[in-house]
Amino acid sequence: LEEEEEEEDAAAAARSTTQLRLLGWYLLLSALIATANGTSSAALNYVNMQMKLVAKNGKIVTVMLLGTLLFGKRYLAVEYGYMLLVACGLIIFFMAASAAALHSSFTGVALLALAVLSDSMLPNVQQRLLQDLQRPKGEVVFHTNWISALLTLAAAVTTGELGRALPFFRAHRATLALLLVQSAAGFGGILAYL
Repeated sequence: LEEEEEEEDAAAAARSTTQLRLLGWYLLLSALIATANGTSSAALNYVNMQMKLVAKNGKIVTVMLLGTLLFGKRYLAVEYGYMLLVACGLIIFFMAASAAALHSSFTGVALLALAVLSDSMLPNVQQRLLQDLQRPKGEVVFHTNWISALLTLAAAVTTGELGRALPFFRAHRATLALLLVQSAAGFGGILAYL
């Protein structure tokens, strides 16, 4: 009887450790999502859309580099070649369209760099959860969304944006409805992407 109790205690401790480890991965993924989205949007206060698109184009480079350096992923040389061609092509396209339009400031570039770095970690962490830890897609989406929602709410309260948004939503109820539709579409899009 004592052996069974010890086995049950050991199994419960193992489950608890696994749950804490998973929570850590979900917190990391949620923080990356919130950081990538928040800094990307905030950067538009300092840079124009063309600059944002050129910077976000760098994601393909950083995803592969971070995957290799932090997660030990291996890519073929031809995949690196494709990545460089895509990156160079998009940069040339935007610069040719309007070289002077790539207006930026140090703050904007710093925010974009943080956005790209955070965004680049996402696929690697998602792959770790989905493939290595074999978590179901629905579970990953559910946990990262509720944690991200709490992080976003905390940021909105801290910055005072929530206090300014509530009266706006009371006066413009259609905007609130559109945000809810956008959230539902985003949730569906994430499930389809994964």
